[in-house]
Amino acid sequence: MIHKALDLIRDPDNWTRQTRARNAAGNPVQPEDKSAKSFCSIGAMYRVGMNLQERRAAAELIHPRLQQFNDTHTHAEVMEVWNRALQN
Repeated sequence: MIHKALDLIRDPDNWTRQTRARNAAGNPVQPEDKSAKSFCSIGAMYRVGMNLQERRAAAELIHPRLQQFNDTHTHAEVMEVWNRALQN
């Protein structure tokens, strides 16, 4: 499932910061909301149905402070840590 989460945010238009998900108007929504169009790293994990244990394990694998990293770095930098983690 972690690869599905990555696929959701691979396109910069489908990625966001400072909230788990946004709708097409840019307003924050829950990641499970059918109107959600963009996701942060953690929000993408929610969207694909990863449970709490899976999200925690995946986040630790990708970056020890993934949510903060997502919110303070560029899309390219976030994709770099995801890709590096999933190559191992």
